[in-house]
Amino acid sequence: AERYLGGSPQGVIGFNNTAENQAEPAVAMDAAGGNFVVAWVEPRAGGGSDIEYVLNPTGNESGTVANDDPGDGNTRAGPALAMDADGDFVLAWDGPGPADANGVVMRRFRSDASPVDAGEVQVNAPNPSTQRAPDVALDDDGDLVVAFATFGVDDFDVAYKRYGNDLSDQGPEQPAHLPSVANQELPGAAMDSGGNFVIAWQDDGIDGDLEAAVARRFEGPGAGGASPSPGASVMVEATAKGNALAAGPLGLALAAGAVAGAGIARRNARRACDRRRAPSRT
Repeated sequence: AERYLGGSPQGVIGFNNTAENQAEPAVAMDAAGGNFVVAWVEPRAGGGSDIEYVLNPTGNESGTVANDDPGDGNTRAGPALAMDADGDFVLAWDGPGPADANGVVMRRFRSDASPVDAGEVQVNAPNPSTQRAPDVALDDDGDLVVAFATFGVDDFDVAYKRYGNDLSDQGPEQPAHLPSVANQELPGAAMDSGGNFVIAWQDDGIDGDLEAAVARRFEGPGAGGASPSPGASVMVEATAKGNALAAGPLGLALAAGAVAGAGIARRNARRACDRRRAPSRT
């Protein structure tokens, strides 16, 4: 990792030097304090891989590298991070969880990296197929949304799950897009201070192209924790040609978030090249 101050590089930070190959880094930073956290995939000599993370590294092996290594030989991958203004953060990944052997899980942490949750939290509803490639976003109150790819009948779809800042359930797992027979995956998520959010993903069938970057806006929970009201899907790649992504009541606030989400999707696409792609398990 490398920190920047006012656009100027402050030097490369190394925070692991094991003999294994570390991969799939994710990073998140708070709004004002300069706190940041980095997570990555750490292979295990006995097989499988786990997720490690470090808070505020300042030099080689500085900070505390932590993990939840159960030593079970299973593969955990695809870490995603979000940090709120106070430095509290959420880490999500795909792999075995409490209720699904190949699903999406998360865990919340305080600003000092101490865990809020006693263990892993299962995000997706138990499913006999594969869930993978999560992304997570937080608002200023600690409310959060997790987006992920889930295998359906023929292809992957993108779904999301919302939680309150106390981990209260804010509705069931929901599809992020309209019904489609095409493949949608590699989601990215962004959320504003009021809980409105955008999910972007790679869509193989929306415009006749093999792949398109697509985003959809969602209103926040509203009074009484009501379900969010989705806006229409918007092709992010078309914005460069003058398409009005900012149309609608949420557009001005979240246009930047939509584009950021598309950037996250591209990041996930790059790292997906060495990811397992088995659509289901036996």
